Amino acid sequence: MPVDKPVSTAITATIKDPDLGHTITASRIVRHFSWPSEQPVGARSFEIVGVWVTFSAGSRYSASIDPSMLSLVAADPSQKVVPTTEFAKRWGATPLKAAKRAQRTGGWVFFKVNRGTTNALSLAFNRPAYQVSTTDKNIGAKTFTVVLTK
Repeated sequence: MPVDKPVSTAITATIKDPDLGHTITASRIVRHFSWPSEQPVGARSFEIVGVWVTFSAGSRYSASIDPSMLSLVAADPSQKVVPTTEFAKRWGATPLKAAKRAQRTGGWVFFKVNRGTTNALSLAFNRPAYQVSTTDKNIGAKTFTVVLTK
């Protein structure tokens, strides 16, 4: 079974959504978290990656930002990994919470990536379509990405 030692790196990676006014900032990435001993199959197959993210929701519309809208993208763009909530409690980490209109939140988002995944990782914000309730304006779905590590 692989023995992992966490490697923490300070980063500055920002996504701005000009339509909704959201800003998403990743300021730390930790790779190679150690796996729970009772999960040997997962430890052989996956690596745990944690990203500290700050959400600043725009104030113009009532569209919120949710951690489920994020994904981690490896060098192979077909490998988009959605966040998992199974590890935050184990390490006493502050999980990232949704940010509503004009709110700011910060916390960890964890991802299980295939073991041996390249060091080149990007964070994606997968914005769903948003209908402005007070007008006929429809803001289409769009994905924004930012490089975390090369």
